[in-house]
Amino acid sequence: MTEAIDSPLYRVGAGLELNSVNGVGLAVGYNGAFGETVRQNAVSASLKVSF
Repeated sequence: MTEAIDSPLYRVGAGLELNSVNGVGLAVGYNGAFGETVRQNAVSASLKVSF
């Protein structure tokens, strides 16, 4: 099985991470890929609590 990949294929990503002094952190991110026939999007999030 083969799959064609668009050329050019553009990839983008962005993220933000916030950490507080009391050990709580929050991170969110976005990744995407775009081409003539391809549209892929992903969003992620994480929460960190230190104790």
